[in-house]
Amino acid sequence: MSNKTKINKKKEFINAMYKTKCNVSESCSIAGISRQTFYNWTNKDPEFAEAVEEANEANVDFVESSLLQRINEGDTTAIIFYLKTKGKKRGYVETQEIVGNKETPVRISFSEALNGIDTSITDDELKP
Repeated sequence: MSNKTKINKKKEFINAMYKTKCNVSESCSIAGISRQTFYNWTNKDPEFAEAVEEANEANVDFVESSLLQRINEGDTTAIIFYLKTKGKKRGYVETQEIVGNKETPVRISFSEALNGIDTSITDDELKP
């Protein structure tokens, strides 16, 4: 593939990312490239990778706007989702209780697990 063709294909792919709401498979199909070519370009071309990231961020902005619109309409599910994701600092966090035995319940906060704190326990630790 000539350099000019490659540049045009990359532009075509980025335009397709905006049209397909960042669906990589559809964007590859529209641009006439393979997924492997997409990954190669992403790994080897920082400008292309940045353009892909910008498309992804624009898509997140679009989805976030749609979510906020649903919240403004009083959609309870959207409100709960938003609070669980954006309201963690205010206590809107789900926790799950796993009981190892009657005397010592084990609490695992999923927000702690997501922040890289190892809260895992083994089956042996749960045995009385």
